[in-house]
Amino acid sequence: MPFPLSPQAIDALADIITGGPGLDCGPPPVGLYRTGPQIEKFMRACNVAFSVSGSRVPSLVARLIEINNGYEPEKVLPRIIEAAADPRDFPTIRHVMPPCSTTSIGCSAMTDSSFSSRDFESALW
Repeated sequence: MPFPLSPQAIDALADIITGGPGLDCGPPPVGLYRTGPQIEKFMRACNVAFSVSGSRVPSLVARLIEINNGYEPEKVLPRIIEAAADPRDFPTIRHVMPPCSTTSIGCSAMTDSSFSSRDFESALW
């Protein structure tokens, strides 16, 4: 069973979704920097209940851990992972292959468990 994800993969996924800590003196954002309300909207698009309580990054990490340790994470996490990896959120990265213009990549596009946590983790490293 490829799920649950490792703690490192959960942290990496949270960084990708949030864009990182957003500090001027810290590392540059990973992908698209999202505010708390934008993260809430992102998660709603994935059909996942989420609201920021306090800081946005720890709130998201806590929710991802809850999903990861909950009932059937293999049905929820692939939707979030695919939406987080949407190439439109990474405009400065040159694609090795041209994006397919005939297919719409969205949060609801992946509903089966064909995408494994191992696939996600290997893509990160």
